[in-house]
Amino acid sequence: MKDKVVAGLTAGLIAGLVFAALMSVMPAGGTAPSMIGFGALVGHLPGGRAGWLVYLLYGVMTGALFGWLLHARRLASAGAVAGGVAYGIGWWIITGLIVIPATLGTWPFSPYAVDRVRPVIFPLLLGHAVYGAVLGLVWSRITNRPSSRRRPEATPLTGHRAA
Repeated sequence: MKDKVVAGLTAGLIAGLVFAALMSVMPAGGTAPSMIGFGALVGHLPGGRAGWLVYLLYGVMTGALFGWLLHARRLASAGAVAGGVAYGIGWWIITGLIVIPATLGTWPFSPYAVDRVRPVIFPLLLGHAVYGAVLGLVWSRITNRPSSRRRPEATPLTGHRAA
């Protein structure tokens, strides 16, 4: 199980970098010039570098959880990507309706919360879907690679020749 969680953490870091890069070029509207600035705003931290930090920490934490949730599974790349996209969209719902409104000081699910999040909801959907796809792909590549610790048993050589 530990290997799958570490794979999720590693995949989450890589996917978080892709997520942050994507958010740095997407407009956020309102007071933040890009979604990376919005990430800093939500984290109540100044500057764009803080937004990168928010997205990277988010990626690592949710990636580790992804690995833990799938610790008993072995998925091919296509299944892991599909599962990752679904996982990313699930986090989009959680962050868009609960986490972001709460960090902005509004009641989750309230009309005011929906109004506050409306300008960034579609960039976040795209970002979360891409994050999930990268997370699933990298996680499956890490967990499905042959381990150097598990070498196939050597076939003993015999003195018999085939006829």
